[in-house]
Amino acid sequence: MDAWLRDWALPTETAAAKEIAQARRMVKIRHLVDDASWHHVVAYNQFEVDTFQLLAEVKQLSHVVYQQANLEAHH
Repeated sequence: MDAWLRDWALPTETAAAKEIAQARRMVKIRHLVDDASWHHVVAYNQFEVDTFQLLAEVKQLSHVVYQQANLEAHH
C-alpha cells in the first residue's frame, strides 16, 4: 500500500481509500517512467509548494535544453 494511501487517504477519506486499496490489487502497472504525477498533488506547506515549483522549472528547462540540442544537431 502506498504511503499516501496509508498515511493520508485512509485517515482522511476512509471509505474511498479502502475502495482504492481493494482495487489496487488488480493493478499491475501504476506508474510510467515519464509519469508526471506530481502535477496532481496538493501542497500542504511552503516546502511542498517550493519543491513542486522547482520540479516544474527543472522539467521545463530540461525540455528547452533538449529542444536546443535537437535544433543544433540538425543545422
